[in-house]
Amino acid sequence: MPTAKKKKISSKKTISKKTQGKKVTTKKASSQRKKKNSWAFFEKKIINLPIVKKEERTLLIITFLIFCLTLIIFWEIRKPQTVIVVMPPEAAANNQEKNNDITKIGAPVYWYSFGDSFTSSARLNTEQTDMYLEDSVAAFMFPPQYDFVFRDCVNCQLAENNISLLNKSDYRNDLASMPSPLPIELEGKEILAAKIDNLTEKKIASFVVRDGSEERAFVYFLNGNNYEPLITNKTEEKIITKYGRQGGIVTAGGSDDNFIILYSGYEGSAYHYLAGKLYDISKFFSIRVMNEGFMPYIIKQGEGNETIWYVLSQEEGKNRLVKLWQNGGRHIKGSVDLSLPLSQQLAGRTITAFASSDEGDIDFLTTLDGREEVLTFYDKGFDNNKVRQVVSKNINTKNYPVYKAIIKSLGVCLIEDEDISYHTSFPNDQIDIYIGDSMSNFKKIVPKSEVSFSGNNHELYFRLVFYPTSENINYSPWLDNINDLAYLVSF
Repeated sequence: MPTAKKKKISSKKTISKKTQGKKVTTKKASSQRKKKNSWAFFEKKIINLPIVKKEERTLLIITFLIFCLTLIIFWEIRKPQTVIVVMPPEAAANNQEKNNDITKIGAPVYWYSFGDSFTSSARLNTEQTDMYLEDSVAAFMFPPQYDFVFRDCVNCQLAENNISLLNKSDYRNDLASMPSPLPIELEGKEILAAKIDNLTEKKIASFVVRDGSEERAFVYFLNGNNYEPLITNKTEEKIITKYGRQGGIVTAGGSDDNFIILYSGYEGSAYHYLAGKLYDISKFFSIRVMNEGFMPYIIKQGEGNETIWYVLSQEEGKNRLVKLWQNGGRHIKGSVDLSLPLSQQLAGRTITAFASSDEGDIDFLTTLDGREEVLTFYDKGFDNNKVRQVVSKNINTKNYPVYKAIIKSLGVCLIEDEDISYHTSFPNDQIDIYIGDSMSNFKKIVPKSEVSFSGNNHELYFRLVFYPTSENINYSPWLDNINDLAYLVSF
C-alpha cells in the first residue's frame, strides 16, 4: 500500500509539472496580448460591463475620444504663441522713416482690419450720429425731405404721358416687334425676355438670355432695322447675374444722350449713358432695393447737371419709388429708396397709373373700393442746413493698446464732376475725416495716410463730418462703406 501511494504522488507531481509548463506558456502569450491589445483590455474591463449596452458603449468611446482631444487643444493653447507682424505696404514703408517705429514699441504687434458696409447700425454710436441711414441702399445721406398729399377727384385725369398699370400686356415679350435678323450675338441663345424702350427720338432694344445658371443682358440702339451694340458679351461693359436667380428684365429711360439702362431681377445692374459713354451705377441698386425684382419705369426730370431720376414700378402690388441725384454735376452720385414711405401712404390703395408732373413731383392715381384719389409726391431735396456726422462705437474689440491707424478704402460720393465711382481727392471742404483712440482724442486724417497714437488707450473710433452747401437743396453726400480701416495694436 505505501508503495502504491508513492506512485500516486509521483503521478501528481508529473501532472503538476506539465500543467506548470502550460501555465508559463499561457502567461507569456497573455502578456504579449496585453501589450498589443491595451485598448481591448480597456474595452473589456472598463466598458464591457453587464449594464452597458452596445449603443451606450459606443457613446462612451466617443465621449472618451472627445475628452482626449479637448485635453490636447487645451495644452496647445497654453503654449507661448509666436506672433508675426503683418503690415500693409504703406505702413511698412512709413515705419522705416518715422521715430515711433513698431520695433520700438517693445511688444509683439499686429495689424487688425475693420470694415463696415452700413447694412445696419450695429457698429455706430447712434446718439452722436445724425446723418440719415437708409436701410435699403445701406448708405448715409442728409435726411431726405418730401411730402405726400392726397386729393379727391371725379374721373381723375393724369398728365398725357401717364403710364397705366391696368395694361396687362406682357412687358417681357417685345420679341415679335424686333426687326429681323436679330444680332448675331444672340444666335443659338435662349431669349428669356425682350423689350423696346423709347427715348426722345431713339429706341433701345434689350434682350435677356440664359447663360448657364445665370442671365446675361444684351442692349442695343435700334436704328431702323439695325442693331448698334451698347452692352453685349463682347463689350467692355457687361450685365451678367451672379446669384443664379432668373426672371430679370432690362429697361432704359431718359433722353437720347442721357439715359439709364437697368437690369431688374433678384439683383440689380445699371449703367448711366452720358454723351456716348457708359458709367456703372450698379451700387445704387442693391439686392434690398430690387426686393426680388420688378418691372421698372425710369423718369428723368431736369436737364444737364440739375437732372434728378426716379425709378418706379409698372407692376401692380410692387410699389417702388427710388430717387437718384447728381449733386450738381454730370454724374449720378447717390440714391435713396422711398418705396416704404410710399406704401405706408397708400395704406392698402392700389396704384393704377402714374405720371411725372412739374419738376420734382410725381402723381399716382390710386383706387380703393372703387374710389379714386390722386397721391402726389413732392420732392423737397435734403435737409442740408447744418453740419452732420457719422460716429462709430469702439471698433477695437480686442481691447489692445492702439499705436497706428489708416483708412485705406472709403466709399463716399460728394460734388465731383469727374469720371470716377467714389470721391478720391482729399482733403475736401465737404468732409472731414477723423480717427481717435478715445472719444476725446480724435485726429484729422486723409485716406491712405497713417495716424499715430501713444498706445496708452485701448479704444478706436472713426468720425466723419459732412458740410452742407446752402445754395443747393438737392445736394447730399452719399456714404456706403468704410471697407478697410487697419490699426496696429500690441499684446
